[in-house]
Amino acid sequence: MNRLPAWANRAAAVAVLVLLVAGLALGAVLPAVNSYQQARAELADAREMLARYRAVAEHGEAMRAAVDRLQKAQADSDLFVRGESDSLAAANLQQHLKSMVNEAGGNTQSVQSLSPQARDGLTRIGMRLKISATVRGLAEILERVETQRPLLFVRNLRVSGSLRQTDEGRPKMQPKLLVALTVAGFRLGGTS
Repeated sequence: MNRLPAWANRAAAVAVLVLLVAGLALGAVLPAVNSYQQARAELADAREMLARYRAVAEHGEAMRAAVDRLQKAQADSDLFVRGESDSLAAANLQQHLKSMVNEAGGNTQSVQSLSPQARDGLTRIGMRLKISATVRGLAEILERVETQRPLLFVRNLRVSGSLRQTDEGRPKMQPKLLVALTVAGFRLGGTS
């Protein structure tokens, strides 16, 4: 059998050792280095996010105070129907509508309170009214509903008039109109 010279044996052993170290580096060290680099990147992201959270937390009290001021200003605002409960708000709205009709020279024939509807922190308080008024009185009532406070919204407006015969037998329009309408306003807070 032919033996290799000693220097060839040594070179082969060194080559096997270099291959073994390279394999170990590729198989164990490189994944560990990649994992370490990924962990460093995640840590940097976490530190950046923590800094943003701290900045928000520093302004948190000021934000809460601003929200409280806005909520108090809304509660004191005359934009909404006032009342501690939906029933009281409906009673206030009913009284407000009746006084508007009376001030315009009209007569309130009936008022029906509609079921309150809560949505997005507000409760819709509605009334169905039947009134009689002149054309000018109706225009005045609608103008007041549209321009006065609290903010009110008119829906389902129906106007009808009646004809009456004159002494000469000709039809004549009665001065009073019969009006049916739904008016709604909003109260701050949910249904109660």
